[in-house]
Amino acid sequence: MNRKRTLLALLITALLITPMNAMGAGDEGRSIEGTWEVTVNLHVPDSSTIPNLPSSFEALETYGRGGGLITSNNMAFLTRVGQGTWDKTGNQYFVKIKFFTFDPSGLPLGKIIVTHTVVLSGDDLYTGTGRANLCGPSETDCVTVDFDTVGRRLRAEP
Repeated sequence: MNRKRTLLALLITALLITPMNAMGAGDEGRSIEGTWEVTVNLHVPDSSTIPNLPSSFEALETYGRGGGLITSNNMAFLTRVGQGTWDKTGNQYFVKIKFFTFDPSGLPLGKIIVTHTVVLSGDDLYTGTGRANLCGPSETDCVTVDFDTVGRRLRAEP
């Protein structure tokens, strides 16, 4: 009887400790959750299809627990915030982001739909590749732009 109680107590302790370890600070560095400073390098095959598109730009991406994502960037023609989602399979993170675009008078022009694959290279660095589809209002007549990224985790400093 005493052995059964001891085994039961050990089992309960193990079950209680395991979730705490899974959420501990030691794993935070191996997760994409947090805010990242990202350099995006565009690979535009024909610059005439999208005039004034820069070859690279900077972005901020904030990955939330549970798969939410908010992003912004310093591109002149895309001053809106993008929203999206992320998921993890193995050591890769899969990201999907949507931006709404508007003309200078505020009328809707279309959408930009981004798919992005990210691999962490340590606690504070990631590399990625992706594709952006710049589309009209009905998500037709899209122009595709491939890109690669380097992200560095934004850390608070005491």
